Formats: sequence, C-alpha cells, structure tokens
Amino acid sequence: MIGRLSDQYPGLTVHVAQMSRPITVEIRQLRERNVDLIISRGVFAIPEDDLNAEILFEEPFIVIAGAQSPWARRRKLELAELAGEKWILYPPHEAPGALVQQAFRARGLELPRASVTTTSFHLRDMLLMTGDYLTVIPACTLNVLNAKRLTAKPLPIDLGVQTRPVAIFTLKNRTLSPVAELFIKCVRAVVKSMVSQPTR
Repeated sequence: MIGRLSDQYPGLTVHVAQMSRPITVEIRQLRERNVDLIISRGVFAIPEDDLNAEILFEEPFIVIAGAQSPWARRRKLELAELAGEKWILYPPHEAPGALVQQAFRARGLELPRASVTTTSFHLRDMLLMTGDYLTVIPACTLNVLNAKRLTAKPLPIDLGVQTRPVAIFTLKNRTLSPVAELFIKCVRAVVKSMVSQPTR
C-alpha cells in the first residue's frame, strides 16, 4: 500500500504507528485525533457509536509447516496426525489463540502442547525455516513469510475457522484530510488485488 502510494505521490510522507495493545485500547488514539485512521483486525460493538468500520476482507486460518518439513510434501492430512508435533501457538487468552483452540475442539481434539507461544511473526519465520515446527496463521500472512524466500507451505487441512475481519476504523463526524482519503483509496485498491490472488 505504501509502495503504491509512494509511486503515485513521491513527495508524500506516511507516518505509521504500530499498535502494541488491543484495538479497544488503541481506539483512544483515534478519538484523541493522534491518528487519522486505524487498520486492524476485529469489528466490535462501540458503545459511543462514534466510529466507522469499513471491512476490507476476511480470510481463513491455515496450518503451515516449514518448506523443508516432511509434512509439507503430504497431499492428504488429518489434523489429528499433527498432535504430537512441535507447535508455535498464540497466547491462549488472546483472540487468535482462542480461534485456533476452537478449530481443534470442533474436531474433537485437544489443542496441542505449545513448544513456543508467541504473537511474533518474525520468530515464526525463523523457527519455520528449521523445518521442525507447525503453526496456524491468517492465510494472507503466508505470502508475507514467503516474500523473500520459500519459508513455509500450507498443509491440506481445512480448519473451518475465519479470522476476525480486517477493517479501517475512522471517526464519524470527522472530515478526513485529502491525504488520508488518498491513503484509504490506495488501501482499497491493494486489498482488491490481494484477495484475487491465490495463496501460494
């Protein structure tokens, strides 16, 4: 998104603040006019009803293995076969962890013991390269992991669980700057092209 915007408007500067807390906390930055918009997962009831939430896309969770893993060569696979493997899981009380647990329970399985618990995709990347680990990620993240080199491959398992939708949050009754409008237009265009591409 930033690359496309920079190509079209070379003099533009985009200020990006990475969220380190739940969206319900970070919304304060929007209300205090510290940011123009927030792009985040999760759409929820807002008691003050002062926010617009434009859903960009939803996607499934997928199970992946390192590209060198023997599991990556399997064409048919059941989730139960992977129970004893080394898993990189999310913290259990955060939203992704709860959704993964839900997927296992829907198949009558206990969540595997985590070898590593983290929200870090950088750490997932490093560990998956060893070929020893499995993990669950949002489908679009696979292209990010494989952007520079083939790190991971999706396994032929349908978890049947969607992630929380990704949305743009803006304040109602607040006129966005022309630059913020340009950014949102660019986001929509990139997302449209992204969701039409197959996961590799």
